Amino acid sequence: MINTDTVLITGGAGFIGRYLTRDILQVGMRVVIFDNFMAKSFFYRDLYGQEPARISIRGDVRDYSLLKEVFLRYQPGMVIHLAAISDANMALQAPQECLSINVDGLNNLFTVISQATEVRRFIFVSSSYVYGNFHYEPADELHPLDSRHIYGITKIRGEQITADFCVKNNIDYTIIRPTAVYGLGSSLERICCRMIIDALTKKEIVVHNHGNQKLDFTQIDDLTQGFLKVLSNNNAKNQVFNLSRGKSRSIAELAGLIAKNIPGVKIINRNAEFEKPLRGALDISKARDMLGFSPLIDIEEGIPVLINDLIRIKDKYDLSIPAVY
Repeated sequence: MINTDTVLITGGAGFIGRYLTRDILQVGMRVVIFDNFMAKSFFYRDLYGQEPARISIRGDVRDYSLLKEVFLRYQPGMVIHLAAISDANMALQAPQECLSINVDGLNNLFTVISQATEVRRFIFVSSSYVYGNFHYEPADELHPLDSRHIYGITKIRGEQITADFCVKNNIDYTIIRPTAVYGLGSSLERICCRMIIDALTKKEIVVHNHGNQKLDFTQIDDLTQGFLKVLSNNNAKNQVFNLSRGKSRSIAELAGLIAKNIPGVKIINRNAEFEKPLRGALDISKARDMLGFSPLIDIEEGIPVLINDLIRIKDKYDLSIPAVY
């Protein structure tokens, strides 16, 4: 069972953080969100019907004084670190900011923890980008960490910093590697939302290189249930876990599914202007065996739900964003 405790979530106002907050509150823990609140979260109330009851502090993870004040006041026993530049395209556009937030921010957080708190558990949210081009598929947690992308490089460094600090300071840690997470509230520029919105507004979907790129599309509720398994299971101590659906699906399959659910959609092909890592399915057998993690939602179920959610709110909010080609 999960003990009643206080968990601080950096980046808790973002996509994953909002769902995670909802689910952690439901199991009886107190949640403190530390976030700069710059994400476009204007329709998150549609997730809950009303804003969930939790403590929120606006701040930057590089702000030592504010972080220290928050830790001393609320004394969290657990920390989930989501705060980051988490969009790979944005990381390429602002590499120094990516390094500053993703690496310097983490170091600052650990400085505060070492001086101001009695944190017992630390969860670092990494990414499948740490693997770079997959050498084999499905990629397990022992796959070489071979990213050449600035975002993946910062996540590799974050994993190293986390393990080194927590071992030296006798703090239980877990590193989680999610991938291709989708659901209502995701950035409108991420592939699932972007394609659906393009289909709803322009009646065409663009795929690159015939949509041969593969991803392990993970529905947000499956992911957050994996987080709860990590929080509640002693087997998670000082471990690394892939948390995903565990299936490889092509961009062409995604586009075809969207077109099937939105009549009149046209799919067009373009050559990619830049290369992304060659990815695919993650091996989730370790999380299944050690934690009882059991994701259930394939894109055939999850994408139609997301389509209906976006249709439901598209007249209420301006979803007409420019696609990133």
